[in-house]
Amino acid sequence: MNLWMRNNLRLSYYLSKYSNTVDPVDIKSKSYFVDTPGCRLLALNVMSDQLRKHVKKHKQSDCGTPLLRISENGSQLWVNVDEKGLLKMYNVTKLEDIECLYYIFERRTDFRNIILDTVVFKLSYREPVELKKHIDLLRVECCHESLLIYRDCFYVLNHRELSDSMKGEDEKTNRLSVMILGIDALSHMNFLRQMPKTAEFIKQNLSHVEFFGYNKVDENTFPNLIPLLTGLKTKQLSEFCNISREMDDCPIIWKQFKEAGYKTAYGEDLQHLTLFQHNRAGFKKQPTDFYFRTFALEMSKFEWGRDGNTYACYGKRAPLEMLLDYVRNLVPFMQYNDFFSFFWTISLSHDYLNAPQFLDKPILNLLEFFDSTKILNKTAIFLMSDHGLRLGDYRLTHQGEMEDMEPLLIALLPKWFESKYPEAAKNMRINANRLTTHFDVYTTMLDLIDLEYITDVSIQNRIIELTKRSRMPRSISLFLPIPDRRTCSLADIPDTYCGCFDRISIPINESMVQFAAKFIVDEINQILEPHLTKCAKLKLQLIRHASLMSNAIRFNEYHPFRLQDVFVQLQTEPGCGIFEATVRNTAGRSILSDDITRINRYENQSYCVDDAKLKKFCRCKI
Repeated sequence: MNLWMRNNLRLSYYLSKYSNTVDPVDIKSKSYFVDTPGCRLLALNVMSDQLRKHVKKHKQSDCGTPLLRISENGSQLWVNVDEKGLLKMYNVTKLEDIECLYYIFERRTDFRNIILDTVVFKLSYREPVELKKHIDLLRVECCHESLLIYRDCFYVLNHRELSDSMKGEDEKTNRLSVMILGIDALSHMNFLRQMPKTAEFIKQNLSHVEFFGYNKVDENTFPNLIPLLTGLKTKQLSEFCNISREMDDCPIIWKQFKEAGYKTAYGEDLQHLTLFQHNRAGFKKQPTDFYFRTFALEMSKFEWGRDGNTYACYGKRAPLEMLLDYVRNLVPFMQYNDFFSFFWTISLSHDYLNAPQFLDKPILNLLEFFDSTKILNKTAIFLMSDHGLRLGDYRLTHQGEMEDMEPLLIALLPKWFESKYPEAAKNMRINANRLTTHFDVYTTMLDLIDLEYITDVSIQNRIIELTKRSRMPRSISLFLPIPDRRTCSLADIPDTYCGCFDRISIPINESMVQFAAKFIVDEINQILEPHLTKCAKLKLQLIRHASLMSNAIRFNEYHPFRLQDVFVQLQTEPGCGIFEATVRNTAGRSILSDDITRINRYENQSYCVDDAKLKKFCRCKI
């Protein structure tokens, strides 16, 4: 009997032994977020005794108080502290002893701004500083006794453009604005856990659909947000544009909104981790009408308070505070224009399970502001994330592993939407408990460019077309009922990231596990092979845990000789890298079913290489 057949007999044994039991993980027994013929996604607990040890108060950084503030119309600078604050924050007793200047700057590239002019000015508690006319961006520096004590930047949104917008106020369109309000690395459960006030406000006050079967489609931010913004996988995107160079030619969704007459805006709060600039070339031309990057790039020169991969402060401002202020200042433009906007915050959620607790009040305040200014009456907002927390101790737990696959998605719709588009709204509610992905949100946003696509008649015709298709499409609008037979494979979700798979724990000393672990390390070393002059060859240090993966386990449809998926979490040396991968054995042949994922930080271990893929494997030789 060959090894493959012996392993399948062992596999049958473990399935019969464990498939009718529930591992002691924090799940509601016999309760599912998704329970369809194509997918069963176990319901996770927001809190339990086992989870409580991971949930703690997080220390919040204090960036201080800015010395200056800009007037609402952007024409003046005012002193922002009193005499006590001046002494406490800046160790200065007399305001008149401070010497200041401001630089007028503009964007040259996504990575460089240029100075156009410099203006010297003095400060006064009584009189504001009058700014030059038609300024968009300025950087301020102030010194006391030749010591630099304050640096800051300010932007002035184009109020002439706003005036032109308001002239057309009577020419209301029948269209909806669309906003992506994203929080990096926030699982659905961690949103409920860390941001309860925001969750409760949405539940009690806003028309919304909360998605319980939302599943990521890849490992990290870029390959998850590219499907959201283009409807394509990263490899497919390369057919349309060269992603190793400037990405101006890429078919990003804001182009379609722009062509339809929408104003567009894009902003992220943490500039060294932005989607299109982190390890990438960004854009040659400014990609949207309103572009936060230019201002925030200048502010990032004042970054401090490094914590993991993020910075707590840009000068005297928190990055999140800067981004949300920018969003609020865009509201007058949003009130009088059809608007597509993409805003993404990274600073408080990227690295830590508990830091998103400090997002609760700011996001709640923003939604309340949108409500009071009627933005929610004309905008579809997707409050969402790309994936759950990918790194750290919590990610090593079973629930942490599951939460990584299940990011937040809540669709906020105007209260009138359901009465005007009842079929579309009904289907969206059905989809709250279906398997859904970033690809679906992309297609949903396209529907919102022209609301004729979601009238009852259109929806009924599209459902007929969907059922007639020989193969289920990868992207399905959330305004159509997602077929209940949809599987991860049909949704183009790799097995390693599929929440529908059962994971049945098996002993790490099993031969199939030992074989799979060695196979994974060999695959890593093949990637490292051309770089062994810089990078150390890795060895298997230990196997942390292993499980069998099968969607069929839940449905008693296991066929032992079809295929065999073994999921392994292991640690290598040198460097103590922790990796996960799934090895598929079929007919005696072994392959990786998907990419190998690293779930702990490599910190400075990979300083000797620049390639993003290589960094997660390379332990530079000392």
